[in-house]
Amino acid sequence: MRAQLPIVLGTALWAWVLLIALTPVGADSNFFAAVRLNLGDVEGQWYLTAPLIVVLGGFGLTATTGLANAEPARWLVIGFIPATLLARSADGAERLMAGDVGSLARILVGGGGRPGWGDSTNRMWTHVALVALLLVIAAVSSRSSGDEPPSARRPLRPTVFSFVAAVALVTIWWSPAHMGPSGPADTTVVVDAR
Repeated sequence: MRAQLPIVLGTALWAWVLLIALTPVGADSNFFAAVRLNLGDVEGQWYLTAPLIVVLGGFGLTATTGLANAEPARWLVIGFIPATLLARSADGAERLMAGDVGSLARILVGGGGRPGWGDSTNRMWTHVALVALLLVIAAVSSRSSGDEPPSARRPLRPTVFSFVAAVALVTIWWSPAHMGPSGPADTTVVVDAR
């Protein structure tokens, strides 16, 4: 049973994400709109890094399949979106402490986020980018270490297929805005000189 716990927990979390994303239950949630704006429409100032996270994550997940040392990192990437949605759903939980138990349902399904770099949901993507990079490094080092005999090595075909699929997804998703600001008018003032 202990070995099945990550699968059961991951399935339950993703079922909750799908419930929020695909049913009227999550109609008040702006989490997915904020993710789309921050990563896809570059409001979060990710530019080329957002498509790169998709490619790294897809390649890292498939290339480390069956690699025992990579399992915790794989589960971090697989469970990242549900965990982030759950963390954002906790916004407003202080109302429960004030006795507003009637708002429990609104809190649990009303997770959100805001467009822009300053939003905590947007900044959480930095963590999954590093874990995806770690998975890629683990995959490359396991193949180049020579510790396993050639007959035990996993075939590259699924890894190459997932890489091609991720590149195709990024190509479809591509926007010229991913290149970043194009001039002085597109820069953000961080500190006012007054």
